[in-house]
Amino acid sequence: IGRQYLNVLVITVINLMGSSIEGASVLGLPQWVDNIFLATGVGMILTTIVVGQLAAQINSANCMLDFINNYFMLFTTYVSLAIEYSGLLHCVYLVQIVFYKISGKPMESNESPRSALQKGFFWGRVLMSLVILGFCFAVTVKALFDGKTGMWEGVPPSASIVILFILMGVVGILEGMQIALFTVVNMSDEDLRDHPVAHANCQLTFSGQNLQAFLIGRQILVATCMFVVARIATPVYGDEDENIFGLGDGIQSFLDIGLTGAMITTVVGSLIWRVLASSFPLAFLSNPVIHIFIRLCLLLEKSGICSSAWILARFNTAAAGYQLDKFYVKEDGAQAPKRTSRDEHIDLLLVILKFSYSTILLVACVVVVHAAVFTEQTIATRDLNIHPAVAFFIFWFLIVWLAMMEGGQGALVGLQSIDKQKYAETHPRTLLNASIVHKGDNMERFIIGRQYLN
Repeated sequence: IGRQYLNVLVITVINLMGSSIEGASVLGLPQWVDNIFLATGVGMILTTIVVGQLAAQINSANCMLDFINNYFMLFTTYVSLAIEYSGLLHCVYLVQIVFYKISGKPMESNESPRSALQKGFFWGRVLMSLVILGFCFAVTVKALFDGKTGMWEGVPPSASIVILFILMGVVGILEGMQIALFTVVNMSDEDLRDHPVAHANCQLTFSGQNLQAFLIGRQILVATCMFVVARIATPVYGDEDENIFGLGDGIQSFLDIGLTGAMITTVVGSLIWRVLASSFPLAFLSNPVIHIFIRLCLLLEKSGICSSAWILARFNTAAAGYQLDKFYVKEDGAQAPKRTSRDEHIDLLLVILKFSYSTILLVACVVVVHAAVFTEQTIATRDLNIHPAVAFFIFWFLIVWLAMMEGGQGALVGLQSIDKQKYAETHPRTLLNASIVHKGDNMERFIIGRQYLN
């Protein structure tokens, strides 16, 4: 739970630091260029996706041991688990229990049954979480009707609320798709054929290189929706505005950070859908809309818009001195992967073009976004009166933290099947991270807490 919340929160704050104000114009660029990179948020979104997510996921997939062998990842682990322990998101467990009851499945746990005191503490946090979620909804809806959020000007409050829930539904479907697909990946073809729509969706996703392409496209689409949701759901009250519900200035400043929107997005736009997909994977994949989203994700990856992540990952690997995991851990019977026909006949010219335009686009995004920051044309620098240098530092600190969370989760999941003694001496901090997260039900706690930050 903790990791899930961290993810949402970090993206929300990045959105505050980098979102431009209405009519922002930088570097003497034509208005249509400013509109593309600043007004729509494309510059900030692509920077975050490429630098803070995809490049880290690429490196952590093959360099798991080196990637999390640092104290920053250990800090992230503790923060994620602390968020889960606080009970902020415990209402998700109530949803999980309900779905397990409906499906008739027993709830699995790696820990001993709770004592009476532990049950009381657990349900107390569930109740607290429900109250907090209700308050977050009240704050967000009130801010939307007051016209005091980051929503683009000219959009009516009622339309803003509809758009907010539609986008959270899209994010939820994309989050659930990943869980459902990995749940059924080892299911027999005969069982899948009993669900023709789900079977067709699985055939499309698991064909050739489509799974990797889908995951990249899904990441692009999820992050884009998350940024728009963060903008819509974050209250923005100026010094001259009346505080929401008559609250004090300190509380209002705290709400303006975006914690309420992050809470709603984590629970309603992510975790509930993950629980639903985990409990009923075939029913979830039997939704005809799933096929449309798979095609859209494949199209986004094929466009090459984020291909620069591969180049950035190579530079990051060299700079950090990452080594492939097989350099440290030799698996019995491991063989080098065979080249596929796609590898043999790949269109090199197309790849070069995709990498080139994607890299140029990334550089343009970074330059334009930071031009807006240093000319005080962002929400953080103008509306929240944050100094440009401070906004710049927060922006990049959170990008790096986001990269650690994205890559760290993949590494910790992948390391579950590797004997810890094989890397105990060479990677002591990786061992510490893995020992903490792999203990009992901590993996589930870590993932959900990490999602809130993102």
